[in-house]
Amino acid sequence: MVIIINSNDDMPRSLDTSRKQISRAKHIASERFGLPAKSTRQPSEPGFFSRTVIVKLKDDREVVVQFRPETLDLKPFIVAKSVLGALVPDIEEILVEALAKDRIWTYLMTCVPGKCADDLSNDRRAEARVKYCRSLGNVFSKAQLAEDSSDAVEQYIRPHMQLLLDSEDATVVQFREEVLRLHKRLNDIKKLPLFVAHYDLNELNFLIDPATFEVTGLIDWELSRPLPLGMGFERIHVLAGEYSRGIFRQLSEFEEAERGFWNTLCAGLLPETKAFFDKDPLLIQDALKLGTILGCFMQENGELIKPNQVACRALPVHLTYQLPMIRGSKQPYTHENTERFS
Repeated sequence: MVIIINSNDDMPRSLDTSRKQISRAKHIASERFGLPAKSTRQPSEPGFFSRTVIVKLKDDREVVVQFRPETLDLKPFIVAKSVLGALVPDIEEILVEALAKDRIWTYLMTCVPGKCADDLSNDRRAEARVKYCRSLGNVFSKAQLAEDSSDAVEQYIRPHMQLLLDSEDATVVQFREEVLRLHKRLNDIKKLPLFVAHYDLNELNFLIDPATFEVTGLIDWELSRPLPLGMGFERIHVLAGEYSRGIFRQLSEFEEAERGFWNTLCAGLLPETKAFFDKDPLLIQDALKLGTILGCFMQENGELIKPNQVACRALPVHLTYQLPMIRGSKQPYTHENTERFS
């Protein structure tokens, strides 16, 4: 069960105010690096699963101290960093006995440079969206881990799909035909190269250069796992578009941003990996559809989580998405009700 923090009142008494969190973070950072703290700041939007303080040390280095009511699996960070390098923060667990008694786990991370994409002013968002989508395509083109995805399919994807096939939930059942079709494609999807994939790729979880809008960092890798090529890119729907007032909208810059992502991705891939786009783009499109469905109907500890109704409402449209190399000059979505989502 994921523990959600709605306010500081949900934290133990030792950390139930910003002042207490800042004081503790300064002490932890100073002790770890042997330098006094100059200043601190906290994210403009506190997370739902932690409380975070960014500490600037005497040598002007910034480090991130995070307090969490649950342990963090560090493996996704390590795997992502192995291929994406400095874009992913270093992370280590710090034992603070007083906090451990309160069931708080403490983590120290390097502070990757850049500005949260979600903090951009509205007048810059269209230009930024196009440029950071292109940049993300370039970033993930370097994220290949293995030549095939057999382990990911058998250990994670197939059991998740079986949960959907077995479900009697009315929201899930309406997509059963497509789930069954994609389930039959799993043996082919296993042949796709394995890539690092971010569990929650959104504007809060990647940082950009505020001048160029190039991606400078990707954060919050917990719960992430490697996935077949294409499957981990299902967030392209909302990276290039958006959810607004409960519906999915194609923005005016949608196609430029979305095509830019795929163009830079393909340009940076290894030749043998890019060959999958040339020989069987429909397989990659099905992998993306698979990621879209599993991203809507998520699971935890072998049970489906109640889906987000906004995502469910957009799912019929998203499942008609066609990759640029398949659709040519046609529209990205072929769903009959696409207009009301635009």
